[in-house]
Amino acid sequence: MNKRKIVFAIGLFLLPIGQPIYLGTASIFTSPDAIYSLSAKAETKNAQFYYERGLKKSDKGIYKGAISDYTKAIEINPEYEDAYYDRGFAKQKIKDYVGAISDYNKVIKLNQNAWDAFFERGFAKEKIKDYVGAISDYNKSIKLNPKNGDAYLNRHYVKKFLGDYKGAVSDRNRAFQIYSKDKLKIS
Repeated sequence: MNKRKIVFAIGLFLLPIGQPIYLGTASIFTSPDAIYSLSAKAETKNAQFYYERGLKKSDKGIYKGAISDYTKAIEINPEYEDAYYDRGFAKQKIKDYVGAISDYNKVIKLNQNAWDAFFERGFAKEKIKDYVGAISDYNKSIKLNPKNGDAYLNRHYVKKFLGDYKGAVSDRNRAFQIYSKDKLKIS
């Protein structure tokens, strides 16, 4: 951040709320909204800004707005793994499973050890009835993180649907073992 922006920010901080700021022939009143608006304009080229704003929207259930912000973050930084992951998750929330799979593909391309991206991609594939692809992704997720009970449980549902009842029971039991160990750690 350059010195001019720092001095301006300090000046805004020192002003009491509700005091006018005179800019040439115009004036604005200091308020949290006005200050936020100014800082938002100053951060328009910052991918982290859009990513964090997307997280806030996603937390509020504003998934389409979050997707838009994650997309802006990705436009600024095309290698922003977290932005692809969270955009994929937001797409799942609006049932755009094909779009989510595309985003998880990018995460996996950027990071082959992203067990959570394999897990979420498996979930999205399950939703579009690509059960073989879902099992493959759950297998990769489990290989990378064998303590993820959710991957075993989700794989259990897919195996059960495909008629592999023995494999489904084995996965369900493994998931419950992991969950019970986690519960003991919490207690």
